[in-house]
Amino acid sequence: MDEFVKSIESQVIPLGVIDTQGSFSNIPFVFMYENKDGSDDFMPTGLLCKSFYRTMQQLPILAGRVKSKGIGNVSIVVDANDVNIPDYSEDQSDVHFDSLKAAGYKWSSWPKGVATTGPMTCANNDGEIKLINVHVVRLLNNSGVMIYLSIPHYVLDGEAHMEVMRRWCKVHQLMVAGQHADIDGLPAYTFD
Repeated sequence: MDEFVKSIESQVIPLGVIDTQGSFSNIPFVFMYENKDGSDDFMPTGLLCKSFYRTMQQLPILAGRVKSKGIGNVSIVVDANDVNIPDYSEDQSDVHFDSLKAAGYKWSSWPKGVATTGPMTCANNDGEIKLINVHVVRLLNNSGVMIYLSIPHYVLDGEAHMEVMRRWCKVHQLMVAGQHADIDGLPAYTFD
């Protein structure tokens, strides 16, 4: 995470009127990964966290804070001296991936507490609105992983949200393969 914090440069990213229309909602997704071959090192904790923060280096907007200067004048302010650290947590579950699969992945079969944010954007326990919330849930007997990813609509729409996850997956794959240098060669994000 230190590399992530050191990589942040101060900037102000103005949001347009359309960006602020969905401003009070979070866009949550849950991704489920099965450990099909029973690998002991399936999506290891340290590497998953490290690849997340490496991905965040490429998305400094998610280290900012929502600031409003009146109606319709909203910006994301990124302060290199006061980084809004993403909310990243990991827990162990007593639910097996096979149980999720057998239930057709219905919400009622999920472990309790997967979602760490509600549908509306609001400050968390430290008074901050986090611009990305991640909850990794390790399933029983290392049978799989669930990843809850929520980003306020202020910042990204659904397609961009999916791109964040695709980038995290790509960075993780490159790190697993030991191709760390190739991460910097990935296309830069643009926000318009």
